[in-house]
Amino acid sequence: MSAKAGQLGQKIKLLRQRKKITQEKLARILNINRTTLANWENGRAEPDTEQLRKIAIYFNVTLDELLDMPETAALYPTAVTDQTSEQFRENPDREWGNFLIFARQTGLGPKTLREIIEWQISTSLNICQQINKTKAGGNK
Repeated sequence: MSAKAGQLGQKIKLLRQRKKITQEKLARILNINRTTLANWENGRAEPDTEQLRKIAIYFNVTLDELLDMPETAALYPTAVTDQTSEQFRENPDREWGNFLIFARQTGLGPKTLREIIEWQISTSLNICQQINKTKAGGNK
């Protein structure tokens, strides 16, 4: 096991745990065997470039973040940057199209797509609630 593979595997595991999904579910989303994912997480193997891209897209991180970020960075949720938020507001159809292209390329089925969309909506609502709590606390 290389140190690089072990670090990447730990990052994937932390991101997966942060999102509170099982190896089985992530493996299904990535269209791989659960054993393959376990081998990545344990540093016995590494994902290829295409799989790295899928992982980064799914967890909403850049490849640089996935490959080089400090271990603790994966412990914190990835926030949508102002630039990303602005891009989506300006081009929602393009961003939705990018998601559908990703789904088609990875072979995601309707059930998995629904799970991803439901998670995204839930996460967005939670972020909005946290922002509102912060704003309410600041106005006291």
